[in-house]
Amino acid sequence: MRRIRALLLGGLAAIGFAACQTMPIGDDVRLTRLVVSDDLNDGVPYTVTMPYQTKGGNPYIARKACFTWSGEGPYCFSIRDDPNAKEFTTRLRTGNPGSYDLRGYVEYSVYGETKRSNTVGKLIIVR
Repeated sequence: MRRIRALLLGGLAAIGFAACQTMPIGDDVRLTRLVVSDDLNDGVPYTVTMPYQTKGGNPYIARKACFTWSGEGPYCFSIRDDPNAKEFTTRLRTGNPGSYDLRGYVEYSVYGETKRSNTVGKLIIVR
């Protein structure tokens, strides 16, 4: 009985530890840069493109793209993956004029494990 209790408690501790861990940074998908127009207006949606490289040939499924504006966020959005062009695309909108350090990453899964790409960024000016 003691052995069963110890195994159960050990299993629960392992589950709790796994739940507290952050997502691993993956090297299956590596973003190369963040592309945004230089002509942005407040309240008007704009396209964000993130070209990428893949490594290892593992099949991945892109889940969402997450962004911060000068540290505020992250806010996550659906993305479109164009494997032929090797780029992810989404639409964003900034409601306040100003300059922002826009940073983004992509969450994806490989064989059921959720991973996060590297982060890329660009200074944007919203008029």
